Amino acid sequence: MPPKAVLPGQVCDLSATLADGKVGLTWRSGPCEPGERAARFRVFRCSRRIKGEPCQDCPCSWSEAALLENSPPERTPELMRYVDFVEPGYEYRYRVTPLGPRGTPGLDSETVRVAWPLDEGER
Repeated sequence: MPPKAVLPGQVCDLSATLADGKVGLTWRSGPCEPGERAARFRVFRCSRRIKGEPCQDCPCSWSEAALLENSPPERTPELMRYVDFVEPGYEYRYRVTPLGPRGTPGLDSETVRVAWPLDEGER
């Protein structure tokens, strides 16, 4: 990271919903903490097959799910949205990293988790 680089402000208010085989993520498009406005957002996801109850502390391998452009400030919606198609029998975890205009990453958001256990008849 270059000296005196201004980092983009961390993403906050990240939330996830699960409906009809899709996870919907939303977060505020502007920074919630001091820092540069994000030009893009990198969405990371990890998934694990679950048997019974999801394991909160089990390791999970992260990969990039999406790279989303942030609109110019005068046209930026209040909330960013991302939809991911998921499968039953898995737990999904997501985080979002803001990127500054030159690609400098800010701090990762908090992690949100969504579990879609199999019904008893599917196990």
